[in-house]
Amino acid sequence: MFNKFNSMLGTSCLLAFLFGCSTNIPDTIQEKLPAIITNTLVPGVSSSSAVTPLTNSSSIPIPAFTATPVLKTRQIKEIRITPVPTNIMTGRTLNLKAEVVYTDKSTSKDVIWEVDKNDLASIDSQGDLKGLNNGIIRITAKAKNIPDKSQSIYVRVWNLTSSSSPTWMPTFSSGAGGGGGGGVFSTGVTTPVTNAPQNVNLQVPSGLHASNITSTDFTLTWLAVQGATSYKIYKDSVLYTDNVTTTSKILTGLTGGIVYSMQVSAVNTSGESLKSTALTVTTTPTTTEGLQQWAFSTDDWLASSPALADDGTLYIGGDDGKLYAINPGGTEKWAFTTGGAIKSSPLIGDDGTIYVGSEDKKLYAINPNGTIKWSVTTSNVITSSPTMDSNGTIYVGSQDGNVYAINPDGTIKWSVAAGNVITSSPAIGSDGTVYIGSNDNKFYAINPDGTVKWSATTGGIIGQSSPAIGSDGTVYIGSNDNKLYAINPDGTIEWSVTTGGAIDSSPAIDTDGTIYIGSNDGKLYAINPDGTTKWTFTTNGPINAASPTIGADGLIYIGSSDGKLYAIKPNGTQKWAFTSGWNMGKSSPVIGMDGTLYVGGKKLYSINSSSKGHAAGGWSKPHNNKKK
Repeated sequence: MFNKFNSMLGTSCLLAFLFGCSTNIPDTIQEKLPAIITNTLVPGVSSSSAVTPLTNSSSIPIPAFTATPVLKTRQIKEIRITPVPTNIMTGRTLNLKAEVVYTDKSTSKDVIWEVDKNDLASIDSQGDLKGLNNGIIRITAKAKNIPDKSQSIYVRVWNLTSSSSPTWMPTFSSGAGGGGGGGVFSTGVTTPVTNAPQNVNLQVPSGLHASNITSTDFTLTWLAVQGATSYKIYKDSVLYTDNVTTTSKILTGLTGGIVYSMQVSAVNTSGESLKSTALTVTTTPTTTEGLQQWAFSTDDWLASSPALADDGTLYIGGDDGKLYAINPGGTEKWAFTTGGAIKSSPLIGDDGTIYVGSEDKKLYAINPNGTIKWSVTTSNVITSSPTMDSNGTIYVGSQDGNVYAINPDGTIKWSVAAGNVITSSPAIGSDGTVYIGSNDNKFYAINPDGTVKWSATTGGIIGQSSPAIGSDGTVYIGSNDNKLYAINPDGTIEWSVTTGGAIDSSPAIDTDGTIYIGSNDGKLYAINPDGTTKWTFTTNGPINAASPTIGADGLIYIGSSDGKLYAIKPNGTQKWAFTSGWNMGKSSPVIGMDGTLYVGGKKLYSINSSSKGHAAGGWSKPHNNKKK
């Protein structure tokens, strides 16, 4: 029992140390000790011997000792922020993540987010960053338990307009807010956030800074470390060079528009220090392709596809029931209100008249100044997009199951009844034949006089897919039976290709005969003229009614419900992708001769591209023989 008593004394000493680093025991502990000691046997003392209870003035003889604190708190090694964006567009939201890494390799996500300019951006407790106005912001993630430990990044809130350019974007590093070279935005904080243990008796290099940045090189500098004889430079965690005896280095052979993560360590005869906190540097982009110029907002979705007039005016219909005329700079010219949502894509005639269908069951002819010219009423909603022949006759389908031919003055020339509703849009062959699909599973060929030439039956409804016509007269159409059909001019089926989902996309044909079409399986298919698959490109969501558009330089553009518009090379690899954050799988793009690409979605987006208009041959966009 002596050992038990001795253990109790040792415990009291430890408690004394913890409660004030003295041998006086707190009252709450002393109150419990008499009973313990009374019932404790001590050698040489009988169990019946009286033991004097301890009081506040009593003390227990305790051997002298020197207490060394053994309780340790975790030290922060670093705070990591992901992703590290170079910019964010106004109105867009990006979710940032932060991880606190401790020297014992444990981690935590308990951070406090801050942004230095609340008028330019906002960030909530979950790390959702939203751009508000143009400018440079500093975003900081602080450890909740040690708020003086933090990591910051600099981001530009950016809203391109037709008169702005990214070439003046400054370079930032070291959390100080300035300096450096050439038209690129670099982010990062180089001040170490911890006093983490080091490999040797060398400080971790700090003050990393990037300057003179181009598309192929930049200069990296840092503060000197006392006792260091040289430095090592790491690029993306891999040793780039060693034995650097100065505090600067020019990095060469880089690629434009790429984000590089740079670290430096100090070296002497004793070894190497830990690597510095990473500085991320983005080299100057060699192109502005895929960057937004502007976005035009409406009161609802823009499932319609835009049409582009010769003077640069854009026309697009909205689910709010309005046809919008938009100036080249992205401002509203006028809006014409119909009685229902507009999913039909506008047609622009030679005289500038705009034709568009509405879910109020009407086809409208609208003057270039926004006034109504005439309207034709059908018996059901119109989501089909009109087209026009060389004589000025307008053709459109209605969900009343009829195909209508309408004279330029707005009178009905003829109508042909299909076996079910029509949401497909017509195309016109070189001989004047009108081709269109129907929900009765059939594809129709109609003579210019309104008589049915033939019909071909598919295995599913032909919904929003509209025909494309090859140079040899072969007609291509998608069906909800998951197939793309090639149909001969006499109505016989030449071949079909099965995809992994229903097809509401309309095909496009390249100058070499390659057919491109999207599917609800999320893929863009490239099909050879003989019906064999050339390649497929996979997006992260269904491709609904969005149809491919082919640029003059051979790039293929298509939107997906994953919120992206993709630019795809003729070999099937991605060149770039524009992210809107909203479904882009319904509207099809149109391309201006200056390379500006326009596409609908939650907004009408104006995006830079390398294509100077559409491909000259083939069938480069939906409803290719429309006037615009």
